[in-house]
Amino acid sequence: MSGRRDFIKRALGISALFLAEPIAHPVEKLLGKTENRTIHAGDKIFGTVTANGKPIPGVAVSDGATVTVTAADGSYSLAPAPNARFIYISNPAGYATATNEYGIARFYRTIPGREEPEENENDGENGNNPDDGTNPNNGNKKTGEAKLFDTPVDFELKPSGDDTVHSFFFLADPQMLDQEDVGRFRDETLPDIMMMAEDRKNLFCITAGDIVFSKPELFEEYQKVLKRTKLPFYQVVGNHDTDHAAQTNENSVKSYERYFGPDYYSFNKGKIHYVVLNDVFWFGDYMGYLEQKQLDWLKADLALVEKGSTVVVFAHIPPYNTDHIRHNKPEPDKILVVTNRDALYELLKPFKTYFITGHMHESEYIEDNGFEIHVVGAVCGAWWTENICWDGTPNGYGMYEVNGSELKWKYKSTGRPHTYQLALYKKGSIKNRPDEVVANVWGWDKYGKVNWYEDGEAKGEMTRITGKDPQAVNLFEGKNKPEKHPWVEPVVTNHLFVAKPSAEAKMVVVEFVNRFGDRFVQRLRME
Repeated sequence: MSGRRDFIKRALGISALFLAEPIAHPVEKLLGKTENRTIHAGDKIFGTVTANGKPIPGVAVSDGATVTVTAADGSYSLAPAPNARFIYISNPAGYATATNEYGIARFYRTIPGREEPEENENDGENGNNPDDGTNPNNGNKKTGEAKLFDTPVDFELKPSGDDTVHSFFFLADPQMLDQEDVGRFRDETLPDIMMMAEDRKNLFCITAGDIVFSKPELFEEYQKVLKRTKLPFYQVVGNHDTDHAAQTNENSVKSYERYFGPDYYSFNKGKIHYVVLNDVFWFGDYMGYLEQKQLDWLKADLALVEKGSTVVVFAHIPPYNTDHIRHNKPEPDKILVVTNRDALYELLKPFKTYFITGHMHESEYIEDNGFEIHVVGAVCGAWWTENICWDGTPNGYGMYEVNGSELKWKYKSTGRPHTYQLALYKKGSIKNRPDEVVANVWGWDKYGKVNWYEDGEAKGEMTRITGKDPQAVNLFEGKNKPEKHPWVEPVVTNHLFVAKPSAEAKMVVVEFVNRFGDRFVQRLRME
């Protein structure tokens, strides 16, 4: 198969091989339980969650299977699952995200006695130790040893004040392959983010998978270059962040865990509950799929969230997109959607849910079964070959502003003003449309309008079509280009718009009005 999918191995012919796992310790029994607990060393991990020495009750604590909550005195206890490696909290609203020296979120601790040997061979200066010296039992290097837990695992937080108003930047697919890519991420993307971060309140960033391009050794470079931003970064696992030598899903995230901790978790800011999922199922290849144990954890996690509130789900692979429709395929490819998304949707039905994802290296804002799905353009564009994705979306990232339970968003093109929201092309830029001007509006959704004007006269809305972005065709179409990755080809997108000016027209103006009423304009002087 050529072009768009040459570099991706498809996961075909997969039957229902996945067995359900029962949910442990239903969290519903813990709701509203705030009495003090007496904690004894033994087969349970125990500790406290505090801020300035004062207890924080009601904080969710998990090992990835069981979810419990802290009591009135900030204490918790939890019997970890045999294969669990981390104890972690769902960071509560009003408290800052704890980070290591590079800005990587540190909401977790390694379970005493279950450290990877590689983590203990370093003194933490290079960032390989995920606890950065905070693990109370870091001297125990025996992995998998059956033991009693005799040392508390505590979490000390810092109050951040009211974070009802906050922001986040969503970075999809930095996908760094080599030092050249690392340099562009460092010198182009991060300065742009730092500039846009200057006046934002309670800002965090999330890198949504494919941090690297099948090069786990570059995780260290990634976190080092983040240090200059002084911003907290959460991470998501992408298919290119897995250990490709692994033959099972359980072993595919070892390198990721070493640097970034759990591959699924949650946290809170203001009135929003944020969930990070790992929807990359690895079996020597991959598909979009959520294991039962992760769905069970999510059910327990959401049991602590008020029904009707806003939940934002970050994942790498979108639960659904229209790629198969645009490319005239009968059904979605298993590597491009979450194949068991109905189970995910069922858990999230009681909430106002947004899915914010990457993976596709293109832009799409759609709804599926009442859920908003954002497919955000890639930081690396078309794998750092040029300055656009293969659908014509510029290299960039998503900027989200949150006020209470409401979200507003905008795509930020790297190196361009935040008002740059569409590209405009002269007549004849698309084959078989010699008399039409073309606009690519990558942030368009069904609530937006794309209007056009000829020499100051309003002409109404442009016509939306499916096709290939003219600049992407020029840069990528053909077997010998782009030079760095010749397998990149332009892809069909449905956020192109056309209009036919008169032969006498001197100036065409295109106006994109998004769902929030913001207006963005581009002008084209006719030749």
